[in-house]
Amino acid sequence: MIRETRIADNFSRNFLGGRIMTMTSARKLAVIAAMLIISAGTIATVRAQSVMIDDFEKGERGWSGYSDREDIPKTRLTDETVSGDKAMEVTLNGCKSYQGLHLINASALPKNAVAISFLIKPISGVPPIAITLENTELKMKTDTHTAVALGVLSLKGTDWQKVKIPFSSLIYGSGPNQDKPYPALTPGAVYTVRFYGPVVDNPSVFLLHDVKWETN
Repeated sequence: MIRETRIADNFSRNFLGGRIMTMTSARKLAVIAAMLIISAGTIATVRAQSVMIDDFEKGERGWSGYSDREDIPKTRLTDETVSGDKAMEVTLNGCKSYQGLHLINASALPKNAVAISFLIKPISGVPPIAITLENTELKMKTDTHTAVALGVLSLKGTDWQKVKIPFSSLIYGSGPNQDKPYPALTPGAVYTVRFYGPVVDNPSVFLLHDVKWETN
């Protein structure tokens, strides 16, 4: 069972329905065929509403931990997942000032992306407290304060949960504009995805799965 954490409003989808009881057999078949075609198009549209960054089915794709301690966070694949065959287990070993997990140059941002989402299952200790999206090219041209958009996480419980962070909720994580709304992200730009761990001495463990861009 997945508990979904949403920062955006819920949305609904309407599907085709109709009454064909009074039609001839030929007409019924024609309408049913049309309904199947439209339904297939609808399903394709629904499925197209996300672009996968990593589902861990083919490995870890270069995720790595970072920390101010020599004992950096560790990752490994696990079959404890709610969909597919694999998820990634992350162990944060504690820190004095910073620790976390990132996928450098993770993915180009789709032009119609509106959010980032992922499945996460806290196992023990304090789970990640924030996620950032860092525009690689912009960081090279300007600075970290300008290039990094931050989304605050408030994870609770130890169940699998889907977290969806709309870009409209992102803020500046540091610099003169800290805590102010972050401007629109750049379609086509390559972003680094980073999960910030808590600043604590004790270790913590969580599972991660289906990191993806959500699109219109």
